[in-house]
Formats: sequence, structure tokens, C-alpha cells
Amino acid sequence: MRSLVETPPVADAVADHVARLETALAAAASDPLHPPLLKGLYGSSPSLLLAAWFRAHRRTAVIVAPGREIALQLADDLESWLGRDRIVFLPQQEVLAFDRNSPDRELVGAVLQGLSRLAEPEPALVVTSLYGLRQRVITPRRLKATSLEIGVGQRLDRDEFCLRLLSSGYESAGMVARVGDFTRRGSLIDVFPPGDAPLRIEFFDDEIMSLRRFDPATQRSIDKMERCVLMPVSHLVFDDDSVLEALGAVESMAGDGAIDDDERGELEERIEERTHSAGIEAFLPLFGPTALVTDHMPAETPLIWVDPQQQHAHSGFLDEEVPRMREGRYRHDSWLPPVEDVVATSDDLAGLGNPQLWISEGWLPQPGDETWLGREPGEILEFDTRRPGLSGGDVDRLCRTLSALESEGCRAAVLCDNKGQADRLSDLIMERDDVVPSRLPMVGHISQGFIWPGAGLAIVTDHEFFERYRRPARSRFRGAAVVKDSGNLVPGEHVVHVEYGIGLYKGLRRLDVENTERECLLLEYADDDKVYVPVENISLVERYSSDREATPQLSRLGTASWSRVTKRARKAIQAMAVELLALYAERSARPGLAFGADGDLMRSLEASFIYKPTPDQTAAIEDTKTDMEKPQPMDRLICGDVGYGKTEVAMRAAFKAVENGRQVAVLCPTTLLAHQHGETFAERFRDFPVRVAVISRFQSAGRQKEILRMIAAGELDVLIGTHRLLSRDVRFKDLGLLVVDEEHRFGVRHKERIKQLRKSVDVLTLSATPIPRTLYMSLMGARDMSLITTPPRDRQPIQTEICAFNEPVLVEAITRELHRGGQVFFVHNRVETIQAMAAQIRQLLPNVSVEVAHGQMREQDLETVMRRFLDREFDVLVTTTIIESGLDMPSVNTIIIDRADRFGLAQLYQIRGRVGRSSQRAYAYLM
Repeated sequence: MRSLVETPPVADAVADHVARLETALAAAASDPLHPPLLKGLYGSSPSLLLAAWFRAHRRTAVIVAPGREIALQLADDLESWLGRDRIVFLPQQEVLAFDRNSPDRELVGAVLQGLSRLAEPEPALVVTSLYGLRQRVITPRRLKATSLEIGVGQRLDRDEFCLRLLSSGYESAGMVARVGDFTRRGSLIDVFPPGDAPLRIEFFDDEIMSLRRFDPATQRSIDKMERCVLMPVSHLVFDDDSVLEALGAVESMAGDGAIDDDERGELEERIEERTHSAGIEAFLPLFGPTALVTDHMPAETPLIWVDPQQQHAHSGFLDEEVPRMREGRYRHDSWLPPVEDVVATSDDLAGLGNPQLWISEGWLPQPGDETWLGREPGEILEFDTRRPGLSGGDVDRLCRTLSALESEGCRAAVLCDNKGQADRLSDLIMERDDVVPSRLPMVGHISQGFIWPGAGLAIVTDHEFFERYRRPARSRFRGAAVVKDSGNLVPGEHVVHVEYGIGLYKGLRRLDVENTERECLLLEYADDDKVYVPVENISLVERYSSDREATPQLSRLGTASWSRVTKRARKAIQAMAVELLALYAERSARPGLAFGADGDLMRSLEASFIYKPTPDQTAAIEDTKTDMEKPQPMDRLICGDVGYGKTEVAMRAAFKAVENGRQVAVLCPTTLLAHQHGETFAERFRDFPVRVAVISRFQSAGRQKEILRMIAAGELDVLIGTHRLLSRDVRFKDLGLLVVDEEHRFGVRHKERIKQLRKSVDVLTLSATPIPRTLYMSLMGARDMSLITTPPRDRQPIQTEICAFNEPVLVEAITRELHRGGQVFFVHNRVETIQAMAAQIRQLLPNVSVEVAHGQMREQDLETVMRRFLDREFDVLVTTTIIESGLDMPSVNTIIIDRADRFGLAQLYQIRGRVGRSSQRAYAYLM
């Protein structure tokens, strides 16, 4: 990527534009009321211009995007041009001010780490959103004072150190898994600071003996360190100075009559608790002065606004919603600081003395238009960039366009997300005999392509050209790390010991046994009996797998009660085994098709996968391939949480079957899921000779008849549908693989048909919540099973809240998600009253667009609504359980389920799984 900018004549042409930008910034410094406007910068060209300017002048600047998504794209593009070390990304908090929930500690930690980076002399480009700039933060002085530097050989009181971590926003955890966690185990303290791997601090008495970074998944050390700085993970730090300042502020307000005695007592009690309770950040102004991001850098730092028209619109949204959040919060708090003490106003931004610059694509304010911060643009600098306009996958047109651009002096390139896609596109280009551009595809990552004749540069991205999903933004936040269940045990939980039965976990204890100190789990049983389990035998202990609120009867030691329980379980399993023996003996005895080894097409398909498979996902893929290459029919269960990558396993299995000349049937529980699977399979296989079709009630009788004819004639390779696939009139020419998604959703008659197919063809079953019968069959070996337990990188656990129907909570949840640039599912499983519920939401949030979808709608209408929601044309979808299985909409990260008490546990788990499929924290409200 860098060579494109630095190679003449491109570097010279970009340098001319950089000089124009520098001249504009000089003008902005002398006339702050009339910021220059850079107009005509399309696609990712603004990031190229800013990167070139930074490389030439080495000055810090703040780039402000209207919202979170544009900020992420800008940061990602700038890192592609400059490298990650030169970009400081300050993420927007996912909750608005006055939210009852606290912002994510990892996001706050990333902001504080970025602000700390700005105190260093090395310049950087700072990227944030409008709300990230308006949110009041910790002051530079307080940030420096609350950052703790530790090193080997340093003496540190462990009790005081843990208290300091708590005061800085860290939480004590059973095992360190996420940023902001810490745990203390004897002479070891594990802590997970922002911006780095977790840290293991080993003490001898009060002296630090070693500092080691470790992997949170394996808990194994990575390397040693001599020194490190632990940043806080909250803007609000409960040290003595800030607590005294807050108490003084409360006393002053009481003296002025601003609060009464009850409010004073409540505030003083909350301050003296020194606890980071949910939503405590709203009281930040009580604890001393606050600052803006711009206060952490020199006053002459340029402030570059991207798309001032959107800035104005989004600022209006914040001006309306933040006060509304404050009013809603009054149901929980008797006093709150004024809005302007927590979120800067537009007047505050207008008063900033920084040189300012506007960047837009084609926008130009017209007479009478409201403009950003009430200012009129000064000099207007026109740029001649444009979008490539190349889409649809027409390679001939791509080659002709790029060759024509090269003849005009442009250096043209196609950037591909990975080497597999670059090689594939290169092969397609080289198959041509006439016009071939001189520069073949290369690996690189920018969000949007552009053509810039004035800079002699034309860039096309493969995701735009093929109209495929684009590579996700670079990993910035870890999300939840994988920690084994036993490590997450919390004192007071019920556990099961293999030999002793159900007990109560009481925490870790250190015991002296034969002059050796050992760490043990303390389990308490009936009659106050106790069992100490050495940590090396922790595999014998499992969390009691039932409702966390359940209170099972504790086992009695020295009796046969636990033995009787296990004996009954063995008998039940044996009875099931007898029932299944005939079916699986017949399956094992029948010869099946042994598929061949992977070919070049399979390797190309795997290379084109835009994500990095998790270890569990890779193992499941290999297990499935191995089964398919055996002569016996495969019967494998892929069990993994929603969004963990089961569909990719199925698609690779399907591709292997097609590569070996066999057909594939994909059975789905709902019509919507069948259509989404159809789009996913078609998108994944679009560059390969695989024919995919979907059969469902959405299609006309004539179209269904044509699909049945094609599948019988062997003209289709993959057929996706609901139970319609199991009808007698569906005849495959040469079926080799059946993929069943969520088998428990099918009825007895359908399962009998699946059972018959299992005897002769390979069967792959996917499930997030397998029924006990299916799970038992897999655990006892009657069916093969692969577990995918590793979440995708950056995946965060869904925050689930159970509450009565509550309008303020409803407004808060929807407003929070819209502030993040996302969408909302509202599940109301009564068609008769669903329109009334949608009307109620519109009345509560008049500025929010709401639509309805349910299974009794006309097929075309339902498909249109779902398509519009997928295209983000409206904000809230009020729907029934038709969204339950498989729908993948990463932009939807809040779900509200009305009358959740009417749903089954597995059904709630599936519905909740419709959110949380991206790196953002997801929220599920069970009302």
C-alpha cells in the first residue's frame, strides 16, 4: 500500500494536493470563523490525502467523523496507509451519558490509553466520532496521576494495590478474561490492563519478583517484562482526593439549597462507598474538573470535520436524546448533574480555538441552510476524485477500464482482502487475450475504492467489484477471551463433583499438607460437611448445569444417594442405546460414498474466507472432511453457540460433496433462514462452478416445479429449503450430503424421513441447543460430534436483563442502539396486537422509524420488509419469532423480547442469539 503513494509520479501528484491542504490549514488558523471546505473527496481518498499530509508535516491532528462506523472506517484506512503506530483511535462509548449501564471497560480503557499516547512527543493522527469529542473525559493531570507504573524489584503493598485497582474501575474476577478484570491468588495477582495482554504479577512478601504477560485463553505465560504502566479503565477514579472533592461539592450544593437533606445523604453514601456501580459515570463532574479530547493536545492542533452536513444532523440527535436520557434516569436517581457538565454543547465546540477544516464528498451549503456550528465555509478546494463505478463482477469491463486509466497516466490497482482472492482474480484477468492491465491484483485493505486523476491513482476494491461482504475492520478490541467453565466459578454457586455429587462452591483455600502449601477448592455438602479439591483435580468439578437461580438439594457424604442418582442415569442411557442400536448398526454396516481428497477448488475456496477460522472451527472442518472420506455414511453433529461459525463448516462440506460430483440438500426450520442460507451459499460459491437454489413458499408454483425438475436432472448442486425438501416429489439425481440446521425444530414425521436418509447419505447436523436425546447420542459415541466453543475474535458476551415491561427502559435501550449506529429487534409474538405495539413504540420515540414483520404477511411483503431492514432503511423491527433461527444481521445488537415468560428456554436462547454477532457489546431485554 505505501509503495503506491511513494512511487513517482504518484508521490509528486499527491504532494501537490498536500500543499493545498497545508495552505488551507494556515488560512483556517488566521480565520477560525470560515473553515476551508475540501469538496469532491470520494471513497477512501480523504484518508489518502490526510495520510500524505501527515507523512509530509508530522503534525498531530484530530479527525472527527459523524458516527461510529465512519470513524472505524477512517481509522482502518489510515492504518492501511500509515501503519497502526501512527493512528490513535478513540472509540465512541456504546452508551449515551445518563444511561443506567456503564460503558464497556475495554472501550473506556482504549480511550484513556489513546489520551495518554497524546501526551508523548511523537505526533499522531487522532480519529474519533462527534460523540467521542463531545463526551467529557478525565483531565490530563488526573490521567497522569491515576496511571500506575510498576516494575520488577518495586515494593508494593498487595492490599493497597488491589484497592487501587478497584478504585480505577477494575473488577475482581474468578479468572482474568477481559480488559478490566483482576484476580488475587496468594502471591500472584493477575490484571488485564487496556491495550496489552493480561499481566501476571508475582510477589515475594511485598516485593514484585516478576512481571509476565500471559494468554487469557490458556493462562500460560507469553513473555517477561521489566516495567509496565497500568491505565485506569474508568474516567471516574475513587482516590482520596477525588472523593474529598466530591463530598465538598455535595456540601456546597446543600448549602446553596440546590439539594435537600435526603438527596445529600443519598449522594454522600454513594460517594463514600467508592464502588463503580452501574451508571456511576454520570456523576463524573462531582469529582473535580473534566476535560474534552482537545484539552489533551496543544491548542493549535487542527480539527478536521468529516461531512459537516451529517455532523449537524447527528449533533441534533444528541441534543435531543441526551436530555431525554437524563429525564428517564430520574426514576433511579434523585439528583443528576446538568447535561452540559457531562456532554459538551454545540456552543462549546464552536468556541474551540483550533484551526478547523471541513471535508465532504459533494455537499456544498446553499443560502439559508443551517451549517455546522453556525459557520460558513471559507475557501472551497475542489478535488477531482470519483467512485470507480465498477461492480457486478464483469472482468472484461474491469480490464478495459483499468487499461484505459493506465493509458491516461493513472497507476491502477485492484486491492483484494486476502491472497486467495487476489490469485483467483489474477487467474480471471490472465485468461483474457486482449486488454490486460499492467498491474495485477494485490492484497490490501481500504473501505472504498476511488479514481483520482489529479493524483494519477485508481484503486478498485474486490468487495465492491464483486459486490461481496467486505473484510471487517481490523481487530481493535479483544472482547471476551475463552476461559474454561471451572475458572469462572463464583463462590456460592452449586457444583457437581464426579464422586461426591452436588455441593456448594465456597472459594479457594490454601492448605498446608505435609509441609507443602497447596491451593484447593472448598466444596460444602449437606450437614456442613466439607471437601477440599486440589486445583490440579479441578477437572472433577463442574458447574451445576441448571438455572443459576435453582437451589438443588446438597448431596450427603457417606451415603448412597449420589450413587443411586448416577445409577438411574446409566439405566436411562442404556435404554436409549438399545433403542438406537438397530439404526446405527444398520448405518455402520451399509457402504457409503468415500469422497476424495481436497482439490484445487477447495483450497481456493478456503483461501477466500475473509475471517480467520478459530481452532475449534478448523478442527470441526477437518473432522467433517475425514468422515466424508470414509466409506461409511457420515453422521456428525456440529455443536456451537450462535454465530460461532457452524455455517462455514457446512459450506465447506457442501463444496467437498459438489467437487466430488454429488448433490447437497440443506434443511432449515424457517423460510427466512432458508433464504438467508441461500444468499450466503450463493455469495460464498459465486466464483466457483456451484449452482445453488432455494425452494420455499416465497416462490411461485411454476418456479418450484422448475427447481424440482432441475434437481432431478442434476442441473442444481445445492438445494436449500424447509421441510419442503422432505416431500416425496423432491427427487435428487445423486444426493451425497444432507445438512440439517437445528434438527430439534422439526416434527416427528420429518425426523423419521431424516432418519431414513441417514442410512445412505452423509448427514451433518448443526445446532446451538441440541435436544438432550441428540446430545446424549453424541456423547455416548452413537453419533460423532464436534464442539465449537471458541468465540470469534472480538465477540463479547450478550448482556441480558430480565425486567417487567418498562417504557423508560425500552426508550433507553432503543436510543442507546441508535446512538451506536445500530438497529433493534422487538419480539412481540402476538400477530393480533403487533401493530398496536409498533404504534406504542412510535409514540414513545417519534424520531425512530419502526416497521412490522410476521409470518401471516404476504410472502412478497414480508420479504420486502426484511430486505429493507437488512439494508438499514429503518431502525426498529417489531416482529414475531420468525427471526428465531439463523438470521445474521451484525448491525442489530439490541433485542427486546416482550412476554419472555411465554417462551421456552431453548427458544429464548435462539432468539437472543440474533444479536451479539459483531464486536460490539449486545443487549437482550427479557420483559
